[in-house]
Parts: sequence; C-alpha cells; structure tokens
Amino acid sequence: MPRRADRQKLMRTLFMTLGVLVVMLIVVLIFIVTGVGSVEQQIAIAVEAGRFVQGVSVAGVDVSGLKFDEAADLSEISQRAKKAEQEFRYTFTVQDKEFTYTAEELSISADIDAALTNAMKWGNVGDSKDKEKEQAAKSGKNFDFVFKADANKIAAFLKKHKSEYDTLPKNATIKLSDNPGSGSPIEFVSEENGIDVNVPKLAGMIAANIAKQDYGKIEAPVLIFPPTMDVKTLKENISLEPIATFTSKFNTKHLSAPNRVNNIKIMGNFVNGCVIEPGEEWSMNETAGPRNAQTANTVGWTMAPGLQDGTTTDQYGGGVCQISSTTYNAAIRAELTVVERYPHSWKSDYIEEGMDATVTTGLKDLRLRNPYHYPVLLNCIVDEKEKTATVNIYGPPMKYTVKFTTKLIKNVAPGAPIYYYNQKQTPDGTPIPPNTSVTWVSAKNNRVVEVYIHRYDKDGNEIGNGELFTTTTYRAYPAEIYCNYPPSGPVETQSAS
Repeated sequence: MPRRADRQKLMRTLFMTLGVLVVMLIVVLIFIVTGVGSVEQQIAIAVEAGRFVQGVSVAGVDVSGLKFDEAADLSEISQRAKKAEQEFRYTFTVQDKEFTYTAEELSISADIDAALTNAMKWGNVGDSKDKEKEQAAKSGKNFDFVFKADANKIAAFLKKHKSEYDTLPKNATIKLSDNPGSGSPIEFVSEENGIDVNVPKLAGMIAANIAKQDYGKIEAPVLIFPPTMDVKTLKENISLEPIATFTSKFNTKHLSAPNRVNNIKIMGNFVNGCVIEPGEEWSMNETAGPRNAQTANTVGWTMAPGLQDGTTTDQYGGGVCQISSTTYNAAIRAELTVVERYPHSWKSDYIEEGMDATVTTGLKDLRLRNPYHYPVLLNCIVDEKEKTATVNIYGPPMKYTVKFTTKLIKNVAPGAPIYYYNQKQTPDGTPIPPNTSVTWVSAKNNRVVEVYIHRYDKDGNEIGNGELFTTTTYRAYPAEIYCNYPPSGPVETQSAS
C-alpha cells in the first residue's frame, strides 16, 4: 500500500510540472509567432543576443552586424563620445542674460549605452522593424549620442556660481546727464528688480531636458524682489536745480600755479558725479585714492605747495584742499551730515576762516553722510578761465536757505621766534648764503573761530536764531628762522692783506 501511494503522489507531481511547462511553451510560442511582449522585454533580448541591422551606425561609426558589447568596445565610438562631450554646450538665461557651460562643468556625459540601445532597437524591435531594416540597408541609419545628467551634480556646480546669477534690487537713482546741454545736468536712472535664482529647480529642469534629449535654451526660474524706490517717486522728490552751491576762487599768482590747478582739476573730476545714496557715507580720500609718486604716474598728480606744519611744502596733489573745502561748504549748505572734517593748520587764502576742510592721504579725510530719503549728487565744475571751483549739490528740495557767519573769539600771538644757527640749508635743502638767514615758518597767531548756521525762508526771514555750528582752532606757530651764522651774529668778512 505505501508503494502505491508513493506512485500516485509522484504521478501528480509529474502532471503538474508538465502542465506548467506546456503553459510556458505556449507563451513562448505566442511571443515568437506574434511578436507579442513588452517593448522593454524585446529591447532587453535584442541588447543581450541581437545584432545591429545592416546600415546602422552610431555617431557615424558603422556597427552593422555587430553585437551590443562588440560595438561598445569600439575605441572610435569612445573617442567620438569624448569629442561630443567637448563640443557640448548648454545655455540658460536669467532675465535675458545668457549663461553657457560645457558638459564637463555641468557633469553631463555622452551616454554610449543609450545611443547603442537606440541603434539596436532599429530593425530589431517593434511593429515597424521590417521597414526599418529595409530603410537602414538602403539609405543607412545613424544614431547620435544622447547625454545624461545628474541633477544633484548640476545643482552643486550652479550653487558655486549663484552670485553671478543673482542681483540685489537697485533703487532708482540720479546721475550726471549724458547730454548736459539739454538742460539740467542730472538725469534719472530707473529702478531694477532683484533676482534670486532657484538653483535646485533649475538643476532639475536641466537634467529633465537632457533626459528628453532637449538641449535648447531655457529660462531659469527666479524669485523677483522689487526695489524700495521707483523712478516715478524719485522724479517727484528731486530738484532739477541745485539745492546748494558754493564757489571758491584760485585767482592769485600763488593759487593759480599750473601744477596746483592741475591737481584741482583732477580732484574736481573725482568729485564730479558722485552720488550719495540715502544713509550712505561718502569719503573724498576713498573716492580719489592716494596722492603719491606712484599715482602721479597713473592719475597725473603733480607736485604743488600744500600747507603743512606751519609752512608750505611741495607735495603730490598740493591744492586739492581747495576742492575738499569747496565741497564741504556746499555740503553744509545742503545740510548733509559731516562725519569727518579737519581744518588746516592755519587759515587758507581761498576760503573763509573756520570754513576750510583739509584732506591728506591716509590721515585726514572729508566724509559726508546723506541724511535724506533720496539720493544726492555732487556736481563739481572747475573753470580755468574764471579761475573758480564750484560744487553744486542736487537732491530733495529744501524749504529754506542755509547761510553761515563766523566770529573770531580768540587771537593770541605766538611765542618768541625760534632760531637755528649755523645752518647751511633750509629743511627742504635750499642753500642759505653765508651770513644770511631765512624765515622758514612765519609767525602765526593762535586763532579760534566760531561758525554759526542760519536758516532763511523763501521770503528771506530768518527761521529761529543762529546756532553754533562748529568751533575751529588754528594753532599758534612761532617764527622759525634758519641762520647761516653763529648765535653771536653774522661774521664780517675780512679782506686779504
């Protein structure tokens, strides 16, 4: 009995196995006879065991009759893939500005397997395979490389360059007119939106397009940030006439020396057109840069007398303080905030006492801040014929006029002269003839000047009372006299016997 039961069990197993094999055979026969089966399955079978049909090429390389792996091993295909990568460019725009990168930069590569797969499908897969074979054999069929990309790698590259795509919003502002003869010397500059490129989204778009073999230009996705000041508002709040102006003269022989005038013109050009945005500070030294032997060659500064330690010495840029003082006087009449200002060591010839402003490279600066909600512009005009330097300031209209008065509150003579005996030359190397003396520093009093600010309405009536604005101190300098003789006095020259 046990043997009979075992035989029955074995027979059932055999029949079940046979049934499964029959079903599988029927399915295979159906696939073979009708070509039915998923495209993916057909492609996989072709890649694994098929051969490229006659007339098919990849990137111009004939692969007719080759198997997939045989074609993949062709060095010529690899070389052409490398060349295709070198020639590949991808372009996107950010608000009409184009950015173009190479395949290497974007980590994009030629997909040899994809190109070979596309070529293998031709004439081997699908309902039209017979027509495709005929076409390839008759006219040939080439498959170019397709490219593949990784969105994460693209994003990593774009992130490094994001600062090139993004822009901060720019408020409307003012500048010197490109056509000053048309009227006002200023013109308005329209506002610009800020741009923030969405790098992850852009990288995804590029990768998706590469996957679709779409290599056309795309527009980067951005966030737009509008500025806080538009040109319409600016035009409504900026005067086309100067809100303040000041003129100084260089009409004496000393002040109009050619080298000095040259420096005045250069500094005037640096100042001319400078715009101080709301709340911003402006520095004359930062605007003009250093005045020294090096910049004499690049900028054109010349040696001219400048005030120093109670006397005048030749220095690069000598005379530029006429522009700094003129700018200072225009600025305080426009009620700009004076952040930094220094008087000369003693009174200047070209500016009222207490109203001067000196600048020296690396030491003393003129710094102004714009206290208004709108930009201001400095317009500097140096007129060589009239021997004048004028600074006009454009900005929001003022409802009153600003004037200044000065008051001398201290005037004390210096101490006794200082004599230097047995000196054959002055500190600047000028020879002193025997038995003579040279006054190197003229005596100058210690003077203290108070400056008062006054405001007047359109009818000329003073608004309130004058207020103390600044107090300027000019230190005393005793005379310094260099003598080419001993303390006992000049030595009489004895005639030869």
